[in-house]
Amino acid sequence: MQPLSEGELESVTAGGFSNFLIEDNTAKMWFNMDAEINAHIETFKANYGPDGSGVYGWDQDWSDVYIGEYVAGEPQTPLLLSGFVYEAEFDDITADDKHLLSLKWGFSSVEGEISADFASFSGYYDDPRKGFYRADADTMDSTGTGRGTFTFDQDHLYVILDARGVDPYGSPHADYRPGFYFDFGGAQFTRN
Repeated sequence: MQPLSEGELESVTAGGFSNFLIEDNTAKMWFNMDAEINAHIETFKANYGPDGSGVYGWDQDWSDVYIGEYVAGEPQTPLLLSGFVYEAEFDDITADDKHLLSLKWGFSSVEGEISADFASFSGYYDDPRKGFYRADADTMDSTGTGRGTFTFDQDHLYVILDARGVDPYGSPHADYRPGFYFDFGGAQFTRN
């Protein structure tokens, strides 16, 4: 990363609108924020701990991550993110001793690509919904070997920190536990 020059900073503008709602023990905030990203991350890991059988590992373990489209290591088309959303869910939001159950944040509309070597992925994508807990790229899609790419076409992208250990989408996944999950909406996963 490089700092922006004074000339580049002069052209930066911002504007926004927010909306706030409390509904069913969940505080929801919507921000009219958009972003365009091209980035390369060597390694991304999140939430190391035991699974349901006591085996330790990462909920998210990605390497050689490209956010946005890259060709021969050069950025091409950025990942476009629109409509920032933030949610905090409580057991009883009106109680004096309320407990935070989960945090969810991300964007309601995303276009573009995220590619990586997925040693472990915990989360949701595709339509109909597919849920995975610490899956590798072979488990997520058996059409080939190697890297994988999520392609977004006006799908949402949320990060979920969940303390409940209950699948928020209701699927009876036996390994679901408190952890760090992604919800990639209807994004399609393909092997590269």
